[in-house]
Amino acid sequence: MLAIGARDPTTGQAVRDGSIIPTAAAGPDGAVYVAWQDARFSGGVRDAIAVSRSGDGGLTWSAPVRVNGAPAAIAFTPTLHVAADGAVGVLYQDFRSDTAASPLWTDTWLARSQDGGATWTDLRLGGSYDLTRAPFANGLFLGDYMGLGYMEMGTDDGRFLPLAVRSDAAGTDNRTDVVAFTLTHVPKTALAAKAGDAQARRMPPGFVPGWRLRQRVSANLWRRVEWPPQAGAADRFMPHARVLRMAERD
Repeated sequence: MLAIGARDPTTGQAVRDGSIIPTAAAGPDGAVYVAWQDARFSGGVRDAIAVSRSGDGGLTWSAPVRVNGAPAAIAFTPTLHVAADGAVGVLYQDFRSDTAASPLWTDTWLARSQDGGATWTDLRLGGSYDLTRAPFANGLFLGDYMGLGYMEMGTDDGRFLPLAVRSDAAGTDNRTDVVAFTLTHVPKTALAAKAGDAQARRMPPGFVPGWRLRQRVSANLWRRVEWPPQAGAADRFMPHARVLRMAERD
């Protein structure tokens, strides 16, 4: 894992994401898949979503491939599920809609593969939301309340059922909501398009992380476990942070 952590592309404000938490699932054929944040596809510039597959119980693994469909946008907090028919789904968030200094427009996406993770189809879930309205705890913090399930639908090939968290624009009493999406199946991609897509998503050949990238990965890890939270508006702290600060004063 070579994650440097998500940040607001304009201000540099850190985002409390899932960069130190990989997600794994097994398919009906026994194959194991793992997804995680990783900056190797951009040479350490920004995090993407990586997936690797093992067909021998984890003894060996395929070279990571990039899942997110917009390589120039920061992507973060993946959740992985493998359906009964072998389809692989990855739920994640990214900043591809963020084109101005404010607000920080963020989107939720479902990437789906029907060929063992070689190629992927992206589907946007709902509209954009402003991540700057999220609570604050060592960064803008939505929480890791993401989930992905699957339901057989009889006549078609089934549907992924995503659960995602997003900021609430209605007020400050409840800054985040967990929302559910109902999806039809994602159409299959033409074979010709798949070949080019698979090539574009592969890890750079001969990639070796340099000291600068390793330094950013280490800094991201320490930021995730740092206490107390960095300075910020009191009403933006997570409730548990306020409780712990009160306990420290007593």
